[in-house]
Amino acid sequence: MNERAKELDSLRGIAVILVIAFHVFKRAAYFTKHEVLHFISSLANIGWLGVDVFFVLSGFLITTILLKTKSGNNYFKFFYARRILRIFPLYYVFIAVMLALLPTLLPDYTPNMPVITP
Repeated sequence: MNERAKELDSLRGIAVILVIAFHVFKRAAYFTKHEVLHFISSLANIGWLGVDVFFVLSGFLITTILLKTKSGNNYFKFFYARRILRIFPLYYVFIAVMLALLPTLLPDYTPNMPVITP
């Protein structure tokens, strides 16, 4: 059941490259008159498709996981437990890092932060 389709990983990589190219080159044409950079900028305008490809691919992979495990007991519970264990640790690490760095990054905002007392 742990089969991985390397083709889909490649497609996901292409989608990520499209999105990155879109964000890097979307305003590049404003700052230069060079024809090659204008061509690259116009070519990178299709990068928004990378987001659509990524979401379609994610939906396909999630549906495939659900269909493969639907015969098991409590498959929804195990599916959501895996999602939570995958997402929440990174979420809480991000929140902790931001709360630790906020006084350094925005010292004027720190006195206005609400204090939560038990």
